[in-house]
Amino acid sequence: MASRTKKWTTGISIFAMLMGAWPAPVAAADTPHWLAAVGVSVRPDYEGSEDQIAYPALLAKLWWDDGRYVAAQGPRNSGEATRLRANFVPDSYLEIGPVLQVRIGRDEVDQRAVDALPDVGTAAELGAFAALSFAEDRLKLSTTGVMDVSAEHEGGIIELALDSFFDMGATLAVSAGIVSNWASADYMSAYFAVTPAVAAGSTLAAFDADGGFKDVGLRVSAMWNAPRWEHLRIIGEASAFRLLGDAEDSPIVAVAGKDVQIYASVMIGWEY
Repeated sequence: MASRTKKWTTGISIFAMLMGAWPAPVAAADTPHWLAAVGVSVRPDYEGSEDQIAYPALLAKLWWDDGRYVAAQGPRNSGEATRLRANFVPDSYLEIGPVLQVRIGRDEVDQRAVDALPDVGTAAELGAFAALSFAEDRLKLSTTGVMDVSAEHEGGIIELALDSFFDMGATLAVSAGIVSNWASADYMSAYFAVTPAVAAGSTLAAFDADGGFKDVGLRVSAMWNAPRWEHLRIIGEASAFRLLGDAEDSPIVAVAGKDVQIYASVMIGWEY
């Protein structure tokens, strides 16, 4: 426990140090803007689950006219974590900055066979992201890489994404994208493996999960600006992910779960 607490503290401290390197505001572009939204989402109970649960949805962003920002968002699918990230690069098509994630653990789930497996605790993950906008900011190619710094799954994840953005008139903005995640052997073992010792007392067969691409999916979002209330925002998000490789083949998914993971949320927010 002390070791895990120390690693959590170390990860947060490193993120804070990186935030301390935030460039000084440029006089001509130091106007801050913010958006905060809360709501409810429906998502799988855990990664690979066939049971849907209600879960809080959140979004917060602080940004400047020169393109720098700090943003936090809750998970948008069963294999994603709550993410805090910051873009350090002003006035550029390129975004680069640190990422801190909190991944909710797997314990006390409804599926009895999976609930009998060893618990996976809530993990803190630290890393970085980079993104490149092109086609007049209509397309964005991004990658995010993180490592567990809390000794929970002790693995790493790399996300690759391509998103497109559309303005559907003066009050509606829509985005759509394709996303895929690669996970290390340690991550896959924590969430998808069943050891022989555990299998001996379980209805699930022993399974050794190797690293590789674990999913691919589509995501869409829309934000509506209420004409009568200048600052009010209504935000909707949905995604569908297909588990791949050893994630799909694991008995946690193939026997006790589902290889297609659906997520949806609706939030109400205020932008200023």
